[in-house]
Amino acid sequence: MTTNTDNYQPRPEHKFSFGLWTVGNRGRDPFGDFVRPVISPTEIVSLLAEVGAWGVNFARQRSGAH
Repeated sequence: MTTNTDNYQPRPEHKFSFGLWTVGNRGRDPFGDFVRPVISPTEIVSLLAEVGAWGVNFARQRSGAH
């Protein structure tokens, strides 16, 4: 039997992916400094693999017309 909460359980076929910036963002206290430590890209990818992420996004900054 499935329940309504089962509908919200992530499964591999959902293919979650995350950006390095999203996971590695250090955050900032509005009245102070950063709130989280620096995490290297290699550590981020390892952590995402541990939790079963499907992929990693690499953002590219754009400026001007392309």
